[in-house]
Amino acid sequence: MKSRLLRISSLLIATCWLLPVYAADPPAWLLGDWVLNNELTAAAQVKKKSGNGFGNFSSSVSVGGVPLPGGSSGAQQGPGGTAKDPDVLRCREMSITTQDEDLLFEFTGVGKELMKPGNNQGRVTKWNRRKLTSKYETTSRKVQRIFESGDDGTLVVTVKIKPKQAASNIQKRIFERPVASDSAPADQTPQG
Repeated sequence: MKSRLLRISSLLIATCWLLPVYAADPPAWLLGDWVLNNELTAAAQVKKKSGNGFGNFSSSVSVGGVPLPGGSSGAQQGPGGTAKDPDVLRCREMSITTQDEDLLFEFTGVGKELMKPGNNQGRVTKWNRRKLTSKYETTSRKVQRIFESGDDGTLVVTVKIKPKQAASNIQKRIFERPVASDSAPADQTPQG
């Protein structure tokens, strides 16, 4: 019995020791600049089932080709008022860099967020070679964000918002690397 307890505690200590080392290396494919692809994003949206008796009709509102959640507003209503949607749903461009062992997300024109591995003030973030997951809960809702590497080199972001006493809202955003542009204007061709 004592040797079994010793083996289990040794395994637990080894796991706890290796976990921070494993979590400290952010995935290299995630780092860099990303631009929203409106066409892929529109095609990737999760279809909602409609139970209104009039067929599968639903209304939606989009800004700049990006569909907004809930149809009429960009934020989920909670019992305490309006909660802001995650920045990744409101940006068209973002940059991801490392800052020590953390990841810094800069959402152009929207804001910044520093993601630390593990549980940081109620926000649980973990990553591996193909995926980063971040979860948090407020008094009005639960939010889960998953950043995954697509097979075609894209960044697939899935955001699940579960308001208390309401159905979940799942949205996807597809980002790709920015296309390099020519530095010389077309009307300035070399003469010779």
